[in-house]
Amino acid sequence: MSDLTWEQAEWVESARALVDFLEQRPSLIPLSGIDAHPYINGKEELAAALRLLGPAEKYASELFIGARRSFGPHSVVVSDYRRNVCERVQVGTKRVTVQATSAEELPEDALSPRAREVWEYETEQPVFETRCPPSLLALGE
Repeated sequence: MSDLTWEQAEWVESARALVDFLEQRPSLIPLSGIDAHPYINGKEELAAALRLLGPAEKYASELFIGARRSFGPHSVVVSDYRRNVCERVQVGTKRVTVQATSAEELPEDALSPRAREVWEYETEQPVFETRCPPSLLALGE
């Protein structure tokens, strides 16, 4: 007996039917592979999925962090949004010049004649850094 849900069993059965179909029609076999992306939501689910994935190639992009395990041209990709996995930490501030769209938007402390004339002022803005866990497998612990 299988531990698959009805949806999972249907996916596996459909994938086998696709392979059987293509084996009988080799000219229809695509040159590119298929990427399976299971739905992951949060650190604990990502850690559990990565453990099940086994040896894999880690990756990170602007939006996602995770790993890919390849099977020839095909792969299983386990990932989640960086914002769900990593921490955004303020590491300092920086001084920047801001342009206002009108004199009314200027803060009270921007009273220099030049600021009133060109509608710009200097202010401190926070500087952030994204810190991700050193081991994605340790996320759920």
